[in-house]
Amino acid sequence: MDEKSYADLVALSQFLPGPASSQVGIGVGVMRGGVLGGLTSFIGFTLPSVIVLMIFASLLTTFDIADAGWIHGLKIVAVVIVAHAIMGMSKNLAPDVKRKVIALFALVATLLFQSVFTQVGVILIAGVIVLFFIKIMKQMIIKKQRLSRLRKVFPLSFSAIFRTAICITRPP
Repeated sequence: MDEKSYADLVALSQFLPGPASSQVGIGVGVMRGGVLGGLTSFIGFTLPSVIVLMIFASLLTTFDIADAGWIHGLKIVAVVIVAHAIMGMSKNLAPDVKRKVIALFALVATLLFQSVFTQVGVILIAGVIVLFFIKIMKQMIIKKQRLSRLRKVFPLSFSAIFRTAICITRPP
């Protein structure tokens, strides 16, 4: 699985409801080994987490430790882990200024307007912006190709005009 396929799978998993990490794990399993691979990755990746969470939830309610200091510490560590993952993914998924601006716009919009419609709207607006940038980039490439051709043709045409002028002005 290449990096682009993985990034696409992560993006799809984050768009769907449910835990994205489990969806990515199952998706990788399906891509590598079909339905059996997906089931195996669920058993190996998601099921142990489900069992641990069930045990932890029963201990949390049994011993009333929801306000314990180490629980708050775990929450802080979780925030740091997510922030680290976001920074790592941003290097690959937003390498240039244009994509960083789009990502920043998406972050601000989703934090300011917290609804499902905002998420869909941000995706649509980002898609329109990307299409606009693609159109501009194609126009720039076409102009650059034309300029490159002109730079190649101009010396040849100047040389041909110069030779013609010499032949015309030379006495027979």
